[in-house]
Amino acid sequence: MCSQLMRLRRCLIGAVVTVVSLNAQPAPSTRLHHTAWTLREGAPAEVFALAQTTDGYLWLGTSTGLVRFDGVGFERFVPRSGESLLSSNIMSLLALPDGSLCIGYTFGGASVISAGHLRHYGERDGLPRKSIYRFVLDSADTLWAATSIGLFRRAGEAWLRAGPNEGVPDGAVIAVTVDRSGAVWIAVAGVGVFARTRGKSRFVLRSEPHGGASTVWFVSATETGAALTGYFEGTALHLQAPHGKVRETAIRTSADATGTIFFGRDSSVWISTLNGVERNVMDTDPSGRARLRLSERFTNSDGLSGILAIAMLTDREGNVWVGTEGGLDRFRQPKLSSVELPLKFAAPALAPGDSGDMWIGNTMGETKHFFGASLAEMQATRNVQATFRASSGPIWFGSEDGKIWHLSSQRVVEDPGPPEAAGAPIQALAKDDGGNLWISVPRRSKVFRRRDATWRAFGDLDGLPRSAVIRMTRDSSGALWFGYPDNRIARLSRDKVQVFDARDGITIGNVTAIEVAHGHVWLGGEGGVMRQEGARFVTVAGVNDSPFRGVTGIVECASGELWLNGSDGVTRIASAELQALRRHTVTRVHFERFDTRDGLDGVAAQLRPLPTALMAPDGTIWFTTTRSVHRIDPIHVRRNMHPPPVQIHSVLAAGVRYERADTVLLPANTSAIQIRYTALSLGVPDRVRFRYQLIGSDDDWQDAGARRDAFYTNLRPGTYPFRVIASNDDGVWNEVGAATMITIPPTFLQTPAFVMLCVAGVGLLAAAGYRARVRAVAGALQRQYDTRLAERTRIAQDLHDTILQGFTGITLQLHSVRRGMSSSRELASASLERILTEADRALRDARLAVWDMRSPELERVDLVDALTASAATAMAGSGVALHVSVAGKRRRLTDSIEVSLLRIGREAVMNAVQHASPQNLTMTFTFDKTLVTLSL
Repeated sequence: MCSQLMRLRRCLIGAVVTVVSLNAQPAPSTRLHHTAWTLREGAPAEVFALAQTTDGYLWLGTSTGLVRFDGVGFERFVPRSGESLLSSNIMSLLALPDGSLCIGYTFGGASVISAGHLRHYGERDGLPRKSIYRFVLDSADTLWAATSIGLFRRAGEAWLRAGPNEGVPDGAVIAVTVDRSGAVWIAVAGVGVFARTRGKSRFVLRSEPHGGASTVWFVSATETGAALTGYFEGTALHLQAPHGKVRETAIRTSADATGTIFFGRDSSVWISTLNGVERNVMDTDPSGRARLRLSERFTNSDGLSGILAIAMLTDREGNVWVGTEGGLDRFRQPKLSSVELPLKFAAPALAPGDSGDMWIGNTMGETKHFFGASLAEMQATRNVQATFRASSGPIWFGSEDGKIWHLSSQRVVEDPGPPEAAGAPIQALAKDDGGNLWISVPRRSKVFRRRDATWRAFGDLDGLPRSAVIRMTRDSSGALWFGYPDNRIARLSRDKVQVFDARDGITIGNVTAIEVAHGHVWLGGEGGVMRQEGARFVTVAGVNDSPFRGVTGIVECASGELWLNGSDGVTRIASAELQALRRHTVTRVHFERFDTRDGLDGVAAQLRPLPTALMAPDGTIWFTTTRSVHRIDPIHVRRNMHPPPVQIHSVLAAGVRYERADTVLLPANTSAIQIRYTALSLGVPDRVRFRYQLIGSDDDWQDAGARRDAFYTNLRPGTYPFRVIASNDDGVWNEVGAATMITIPPTFLQTPAFVMLCVAGVGLLAAAGYRARVRAVAGALQRQYDTRLAERTRIAQDLHDTILQGFTGITLQLHSVRRGMSSSRELASASLERILTEADRALRDARLAVWDMRSPELERVDLVDALTASAATAMAGSGVALHVSVAGKRRRLTDSIEVSLLRIGREAVMNAVQHASPQNLTMTFTFDKTLVTLSL
């Protein structure tokens, strides 16, 4: 059974995929750009079906499951939790207009993926457990399935079989398609081709197998509404159009053709072989018969991912995809058309013909003449190193051994060169305004001019630099321009030489390209490109200070565009950019780069043959590299005008992946996230450019270049709208892009309620602290008041108990003395003595009562400062010098001790001043741990 299935797959997969135009122009005879993905690049093996959904993804049906591809990476389809595919062995796929995807299985049954959910169809829905070869959707939105036992259509959620009552015979329906008129066409194995016209209910036989063939292998709709049918018989491909212009015809094909056939949009016909795939161009002869012209052959040795081409598809951008048993292949039309040169061809040199044809010199063999799409040899011109042709006249060739030829009336005529040039390569040749031929021979470090059949070194012109010339060109006025090493050029007109060098601004090193056209002078070299502005030369640089390196070919079009060929590839600078540069409104120009992804093979030659770019009379521009020749029509450059659909894959936070949705809710306390996104431009995905913005974190759009991830850290709780937009390889932007809302809820500690609680708590603590402080201050004041009041109460009590009583006794005694003075003076005198003694005692008692009251001086300063100030006041005007010294760690003492020492010290100072009459007085304070000593 497996071998039968493999044979069916080889013959059936890819047979009916797209519409073919029989009236289109033949595809260009140029090699397609080919890219292959195998297991090494992450591609699946055994790709049996291909489809592209409306979101731009390419889907691969394989023997090991369903795979999604965005042009960069492969992602295996994983159903949502609780869902699964009916089988991992997939035979057919169909993308529906609503974005859903139909899946047909090798062992029967079908599924539809819609909005990420799976809906399965099986026997209970009327669909048998038989292989589903093809799906198709007709103009009435009816879904048809071609199976190994017949044709089925979906009616609501059920499947109905189309049988003989609808004109469908029993047998395997191996192909089904819908033409532009809405007719449904089917191919029934061994029977023929049937069609059901739109609005009708029955299928009608339209053609039968011919030539004894037992099976109709394919049927495909044309743009005219007819059907193109065919089958293989041996090495012949039989084509017929029952109601079209193409009559039945047999076209010879490769002997190893397997029978799988695919019709592309550009009239290309792809035929699978036992060793790859062939691409042919189909058109019709005058009699209406179809004919094929082999364009390219791709085999495993050419880089094809496998041997058998099983599934084929043309995507929305025109790329052709081929699924093989070994992987996936992409073929696309490059922007640069290439000329298929013989294997033994190197360092081509170009010379334009008269009407779009081109002469191509070869350093390894015969010169070729390219005209239309064919090459023809031109004998006797070997090893061409240089070419030249003026606007009219013969084409001149210079060889690597100093020989010169010219082409006249399709005849090659050899011309004698200067004897000194024999055996040396000719670098460049040209004719001046006098019709004289010039050649440059670097090995001799000379240029030669032929005048009157005589060769003269440097043309006998004194002003011409004595150096070999790298590049020579002639402008429209007939003046000859020479490019030299070391930043030097020269202009020769009517034997007058004008030299420009570094003093005139030339800074590109060796001058390898000169273009004088439309009133402009352009220079190219190792160091970049320069243009003449007045009497000076100024550098032309790209944005981001990108230099144009190793330029050896320059072409300015009539439209003002500038084309360069250099070591970085082919570069196009738009006319508007150059105009802005001339107006000095910009200092750097935007440019478009063509490289290997656009079909360029090799790099521009840096020494010879030069130039490596020139314009043909038909307006096409030709470029040469070290190994190939390419051309492009600057007016009709192939462009991808499809803005890429943009998708947001997922959001990653703390190692957890959250699938893309309109809103993504992340866990609380999330601060770092990674957002994965993509854009579905499958032609040149590595040229897709992205911009994104996380509103609330980014102030403006972030230019991500080709990066497909956005990273954010230190995010606070909140809701962040995220947007991403993208442009394709030609800079066409999808300004709508994709968007999602990312929400990070706060933890309790990050909520406003917690903040309010914190504020309230701080307020309460502050209030409590304030109240405690008030209480402490009030208590201190109260204690101080109580202390003072107690002191004053004690003093009042002492005064009452001592002084008042003492002075009351003295008063009474004085009255007695006064009464007794008249009788006895001696007795009165004795009484007075006693009274004075009593008075002294009363004063002493009063002094002692007041002594315990704290001094006001100690409220402000400590003992040392208070006693020093008191002593200074007591000694004022006495002439005594006061000296104060402190030993030990100075500190405050208890109130009673400080008051006592203050009063003792003050009394001692006063006694010393009154009774000792000193000249110097020294006070010494000694502070020990438990003792304080005051000495004078």
